[in-house]
Amino acid sequence: MATKTGSATNATDQTHLAGLTPCIFPRLGPKSQHHRTKRPMTARIVLQEPRKLQELAKSGSSALSNALRVAWALVLRCYTDSEDVCFAYQETGSGAAIGGDMSIARVKVHDDTTLTELVEDKKGECIISIPYRTDVPFGKAGAAKVAEKLLFNTALVLRTPTNVGMPTEAAINSRQGSTMLPEQCRIRVVAKHFNGMITIFLEWWSSEMTMDQSMDVASTFDKILTTTLNSPQVRVEEVDFFTDRHLKRVLSWNSKPLERIDKCIHEVFHEQARQRGNHEAIHAWDGRFTYAEFDEVTSRLANRLIQMGVGPEVRVPCCFEKSKWYPVAIFAVMKAGGAFVPFDPSHPIPRLQSLIQKLGAHILLCSANHADRLSEGICTVTPVDQGLINRLPQLSGPPTKGTVIEHASYVSGADAHAPALAISENSRALNFAAHTFDASLVEILTPLLVGGTVCIPSEEDRMNDIVGVINRMRVNLATLTPSFINFIPPAEVPGLKSLVLAGEAMSQSHVDAWSHINLINGYGPTESSTSGFRSAFIAGLSTLGITIGSSRPDASANCFSKGLASRENISTTLKRRRTPSSATLPGLKA
Repeated sequence: MATKTGSATNATDQTHLAGLTPCIFPRLGPKSQHHRTKRPMTARIVLQEPRKLQELAKSGSSALSNALRVAWALVLRCYTDSEDVCFAYQETGSGAAIGGDMSIARVKVHDDTTLTELVEDKKGECIISIPYRTDVPFGKAGAAKVAEKLLFNTALVLRTPTNVGMPTEAAINSRQGSTMLPEQCRIRVVAKHFNGMITIFLEWWSSEMTMDQSMDVASTFDKILTTTLNSPQVRVEEVDFFTDRHLKRVLSWNSKPLERIDKCIHEVFHEQARQRGNHEAIHAWDGRFTYAEFDEVTSRLANRLIQMGVGPEVRVPCCFEKSKWYPVAIFAVMKAGGAFVPFDPSHPIPRLQSLIQKLGAHILLCSANHADRLSEGICTVTPVDQGLINRLPQLSGPPTKGTVIEHASYVSGADAHAPALAISENSRALNFAAHTFDASLVEILTPLLVGGTVCIPSEEDRMNDIVGVINRMRVNLATLTPSFINFIPPAEVPGLKSLVLAGEAMSQSHVDAWSHINLINGYGPTESSTSGFRSAFIAGLSTLGITIGSSRPDASANCFSKGLASRENISTTLKRRRTPSSATLPGLKA
């Protein structure tokens, strides 16, 4: 598609700009860096396939131009999570300044489009060039309806030969930019094509990103360009944006393996009970236990379970509402050598029946409230209460499919994630998550492993009076979802000192509202860990991200990905698409 030049009417501009949303490349640098003096920075992009790019250029300037625009458009897709991107584009001789014949490139990069279709753009539908009016500031359009919007903040410049002033080889390879980087231009790619040689540079403001981050962007651009040259028939959804540079960073996060602690969960708890017997372990709506009391009551129930056949590899469903007896039940099962399986008592009886049969379970523990209901058609039960348990019938069936967490695995993980999530002997941790969610394990098990207190509200208060629960139980640590915390005014919970937001994407509004306390963004995929990543915010949106268990914070570990607003900072796991943002650069998990 040839670039159009000259002026355009507002009506034409509006037609080309219709439906286009702002394409703003995110600020990547640490927040402390944003207020420093801005300096223009330049770095050369090392190409993997320079010869193939030179061969492409021989077929015509439009082929090179389109390949570069498609590559930059896909980089923007990674960082902005948009399939319809735009940026400033200029194709000019060596002496021209930015502006003049510059255009706005609008590129539609949909999943099912092949790279060949994008580059060739035979129908002129993928790459749309909109004439740029020089009487408006950089990044804005001239159309009346969009003149006030900042539509883009990046640029791509292709410098080609002119009849006069042919540059020397030294000039071609020079890092000196041809013109000053516009104030509103966060990042610019400058490609020089002279005498069959092609060199590409990245230009950016020092306040916007670090040198390492700029190299991440550069490596992504080169990876996409290389894929376009070598595998043009692949669809956009098949492109692997994850470079060797990104992979090395991910591996470096785990370069220091966690120390394996070969202890059982209840053994570590017993050590705490010996040291702090009178310290409160459980503060629930229906009663309390000190560490000594909890250790004793769980041991009594464990002995009864052993008499009933619970031992290694025996799975025991535990079906409870929020209560002090749920921690008693799961610790008793572990002390007996079995594996506890959380059940949701609100599930229909046929569903619970099916789960029990799949587990091959022969014992089920439940609360007094659900004894009669669970006895109907499933088994005869005696609830776990002051009288503990007496007899349960046999059930058998195929093994269930689920996530199995071994003792040493959890203890080792907790040793790392407890300090990362601010869980200590001084913690009064809210048990908010449903028992069937793995977050509940962190809320119950981890505080008891480090000497803290678990605060358990009733089901009614959990959903309807969480502010009252936090204040009455003196909760100072809570793990909640971003959507739920929206209903809690910070001023109404002055005793809350640490807040972990997980399960959903955070926004800047959460940071603004809660950065006066220890605000942590956590994430852990059930299949691999209960808490695998966390990011701490001290005085606002930060780019500090830490893989739990790593030896140091990674200053560039801010992640931008599909499903997240571009300025959000979330620690993530690799997605199917393997975007660079998965590694802190161009992609999350929302």
